[in-house]
Amino acid sequence: MDFQKLSPVGLVEHLILYANIHLCLPFEDNLYYYNMICGLLGIEPEGGHLFSGRASCACPACGDGSPEQLKSPVPIVKSLLAAAPAAHRLDIPEKSLACLLIGLLMPAPSKTVEYFNTILSDGGDVRDALNWFYDLCIASDYIPLAEVSENIKWRTETPKGPIDITINVSKPEKNNADIAKALKRNAGGGYPKCAICLENVGYFGGGAIPPRQTLRTLPLILNDEEWHFQYSPYNYFNEHCIVFSKEHRPMKTDVGTFNRLLDFVEKFPHYFLGSNADLPIVGGSIMTHDHYQGGNYAMPMFGAKPRMEFIDASRNVRVSVPDWGATVLRLESRSRFDLFTAADGITRGWAKYSNPRLNIVNGPKERHNAVTTIARQNEKGEYVLELILRNNHTTEARPDGFFHVNPKYFNIKKEGIGLIEAMGVFILPGRLARQARELTPYLTGAARFDAETFKTEKSDFAVHADMVEELLKEGPVKNDAEAGARIEGYIDEVCENILTDIGVFKEDATGNTALIEFITNLGFEVFDERKFRRY
Repeated sequence: MDFQKLSPVGLVEHLILYANIHLCLPFEDNLYYYNMICGLLGIEPEGGHLFSGRASCACPACGDGSPEQLKSPVPIVKSLLAAAPAAHRLDIPEKSLACLLIGLLMPAPSKTVEYFNTILSDGGDVRDALNWFYDLCIASDYIPLAEVSENIKWRTETPKGPIDITINVSKPEKNNADIAKALKRNAGGGYPKCAICLENVGYFGGGAIPPRQTLRTLPLILNDEEWHFQYSPYNYFNEHCIVFSKEHRPMKTDVGTFNRLLDFVEKFPHYFLGSNADLPIVGGSIMTHDHYQGGNYAMPMFGAKPRMEFIDASRNVRVSVPDWGATVLRLESRSRFDLFTAADGITRGWAKYSNPRLNIVNGPKERHNAVTTIARQNEKGEYVLELILRNNHTTEARPDGFFHVNPKYFNIKKEGIGLIEAMGVFILPGRLARQARELTPYLTGAARFDAETFKTEKSDFAVHADMVEELLKEGPVKNDAEAGARIEGYIDEVCENILTDIGVFKEDATGNTALIEFITNLGFEVFDERKFRRY
């Protein structure tokens, strides 16, 4: 569809028609918004509008098609802003103005909640309602699928199962120092206080916060508190969502966390929901606002088979240690109360645990132990809580964290390893896509590689000197495709090793013995099928 063939009036008409079809705009409101948008953009309105009660057209831009075929309003909006007389005279950034136009035409926040609840009251189940909400977020370009589709994604097999890898070209890279600065900077307030706050709904954008006029949320009651559900614009996996507290307060993991996560998976049994640890380095990129992440996706960690199994004192909770790089305790039960009790016991025990022989340094003056917690329901309908044991202490040799990424892998991933990566979905910086292309000549022999010279160059891909040197030990590659495959294989191995880096109990004789002692000292017994009771 070539929207450049249309006049400004025609573009306004097509935008409104798109909103009728995809954004729930009632036909009765068409004239109102037509006049509003024309006035805002300095367009002289005309009569005889093609959108009068119809949902299709056959104009020169659409041919035999219609806006029904469009997946996003962005092509119309871009053409409209380029053609509108007043668009460039308004003192509004183009992204904010584009977002404003779409936000005007989609359901208001209250109407969004009303439509969602109507689907439920009319006999639809929660999947139907969430599907509608997800589609709305895509149709409004809040989830910018065109940008997300530019990310490079693949799945690689490892001895412990598959892991997903994404080179994310749509989000800036952060490191632990950046996150620590943000924690101090956001402590003083501001508006919105952070990128997660409810005040972002309708926000024009400013500073590090992009325009959010198309943001819509659904209110939830979790553990007798008001929380809100929204989809993530980054869409790291299917139906990637964020659930955040209405109150701006720091991340904290406690018994309330377990109750909120379990409340959520009761409401949305086809979703998982997880909380990052509440300490820097091992927590998420936003520590200033209590929030969780989840989605309708089988994270790689969920498929990891148990290598150790235990039962709790109630005989109703099976506790297993999955065969996974990170140290995970998986709790499964039909009894929510017994599951909650077992998880609380483990969390309290881990908060006090220290084992310098394993470099697990913790308190009492400074807490270094924390848990990453994930809730879901399994195929048997049982509740599942997975507790990933984390430790954020640092050493002189490892100032970014002892159980953080090994510094030799910083060229691939330096950011903190939070909830998503710990479950096996790696989000790598977008710079890698460009840097891989720039490194290819060195692997094919088209450019001469000298390690010492390479390291002193000012180009930002000089950080890959050790990687190139290692890859060249395998011999030169024949072409660009083979070079790309070799770099991809290196990235696969790095991501696999990172999961081992963050594991606090290593999978060796010493680590296994200490892990068994830690679990049994909390009152759990080695699993015996004859003793296990099922509701």
